[in-house]
Amino acid sequence: MFGWLPGEEVTLLLGAAGALGCFALGVLELLWPTGARRVARPRTAPGPTVSRLAAPARLSSARLVALVERARAETDPARRTAALRVTILTLDQWRASGVALDPAVVAALERARTELWADYQRVAFRRLAATTPWRATALRAGDAGR
Repeated sequence: MFGWLPGEEVTLLLGAAGALGCFALGVLELLWPTGARRVARPRTAPGPTVSRLAAPARLSSARLVALVERARAETDPARRTAALRVTILTLDQWRASGVALDPAVVAALERARTELWADYQRVAFRRLAATTPWRATALRAGDAGR
């Protein structure tokens, strides 16, 4: 193409020319935008909002504690972990919505958090025991307590 320039310098020259062209087009876009101009819409008063927790008084504290206990009673580790996570998130949403939780529900929530943390530790120890080359029996001893 250019007999007086080596191949690498031609590539650099074309790249620099392309970058300069993109820069010039960007400056022109800033000066004279090609897109449609946005028109400010008149603001209206917001309508009534419906919360997902619109009626928090429907569930009694006994039912919330039963929800935690049902999640703790699950035997399959994956389902147990998922149930505990959903239960904890549900109770945290109730607490955030301004509902005063019964002390029994708060205690059940703390038990659920403790159980979930223990499940996470068991899963981590199982994965570690499965990946170690000597199949560590000491790491599997944590499962014996369960």
